[in-house]
Amino acid sequence: MQVSVFHIHGICSPKIFEIQKAAGFLGALIWYSAIDDMDMYLKDLQILIDNLLDRFADYDPNKLLTKAKFHILTHLPSNIRRFGPAVRYATEIFECFNAVFRLCSIFSNRAAASRDIAFQLADLDRFKHISSGGFWSEGLSSDTQLQASHGVRSYVKANPRIQQLLGWSPVKSPEPGTVKCLIKTKAVKWEDTITAKRIKPLPAPGANVITGTWKIARHVVSDHHDIGKPGSFMVFKTGKDNPAEIGRIIEILVPGNIDMGITPIVTIDTFEVGDLLHTSLEMPVLTRSGTICISPAHLSFLINVQHDCIGQGCDATGSQTIMQERVASGRTRRDIVHQQEDDHFIINLHALHNAAKIRKVLPRKLTEPRPWLSDRKATHAVMAGIVRSTQGPKRVEIQRKKAEATAKAGAKKKSESKKAPTATSLEVAPVAEAPDQPAILTQGAINREDTEMQQDFEEEDGNDSVMDE
Repeated sequence: MQVSVFHIHGICSPKIFEIQKAAGFLGALIWYSAIDDMDMYLKDLQILIDNLLDRFADYDPNKLLTKAKFHILTHLPSNIRRFGPAVRYATEIFECFNAVFRLCSIFSNRAAASRDIAFQLADLDRFKHISSGGFWSEGLSSDTQLQASHGVRSYVKANPRIQQLLGWSPVKSPEPGTVKCLIKTKAVKWEDTITAKRIKPLPAPGANVITGTWKIARHVVSDHHDIGKPGSFMVFKTGKDNPAEIGRIIEILVPGNIDMGITPIVTIDTFEVGDLLHTSLEMPVLTRSGTICISPAHLSFLINVQHDCIGQGCDATGSQTIMQERVASGRTRRDIVHQQEDDHFIINLHALHNAAKIRKVLPRKLTEPRPWLSDRKATHAVMAGIVRSTQGPKRVEIQRKKAEATAKAGAKKKSESKKAPTATSLEVAPVAEAPDQPAILTQGAINREDTEMQQDFEEEDGNDSVMDE
């Protein structure tokens, strides 16, 4: 969803492209973890929800009648106003717990799987409570509080692996402004760096820069704990009162000698934000304006930026070798060749990471949602007429198929009722109420037949006895 519009442009129908674009804008807004202005946020959210529903209705109005999620979207603004950002009660986090449920029922006989899982989870919570130093009552009617011994409590504190399994390991965020170099990075001269070829005049103090050696760093940590690498686009501020700017990291340099008295240098290409949105993607555009050097402390946060392949006419005219097990496989695949790669880019407003931050930095006119339909009521009336015209024949066809199925079931039932079991030498009792039905063998007839056969056997025995005398 975050980058799909950049891939499907030109290979799908315009209506599908507009649906995906509307879904991308809505998804980024739903992913807010904090809301500063609730009224403005809900206003923008309602416009984006309406745009998505209208786009789907324009593509196929019947989809709105068969998909329940479209109706659920209409309740999202009221739920956010009552319960807060939607990402806080997202259901995906509970789906990740399926593996835990499965592990809890391994030694179960599956007769009461839910009960076994509940007991297993209760045991895990009890262990967490006891090992973390929690208290519990000695008995139901006792006020005495018990606690695990010092050895049990210190066992968890001394084992980071146990803490990690229980979710207690502290999150160690990197310090803002930290620069990380590779262990075997060799120092290079100033004239061998990319910065020396791109920056003139030299960053102060110039004398120490020229005479000293430098190490090329791997990444730098921004003010919001984002990791910036060469090629990453980041928002930065050269001063507290200066406006925020957007740049792309070219090179990160660390002094090879601590006695140089120079802080690390981040070389970035600066970009200007255009006054107009992209014609196809409706996102802000960037144009490269220059190259400067700043301190790592000036970096604010990371943003997602994509090359303007639509505007520059980039095509898959290149080839790339397919690697398999880190070895060239001898096969190739088509690759996109960017035209004017370093100059024209698009700020991806579908990206979820730092979605709220980038909207604060950009002008409101570049991020404000715009309704797709000027008169939604009239357009909905037309779409409703289309649905009625298509649903009428469908209902008639459904009723016809239902009547045919009912008739077939009745005929099958009637044919089965006419079938009767084959009678042998046993007496059968006819059914008077249904003359067209075959005679049905009754238990009374079977009993009478048995009695007559027994009497015949007795008479034959008696005759044999008389003849013997």
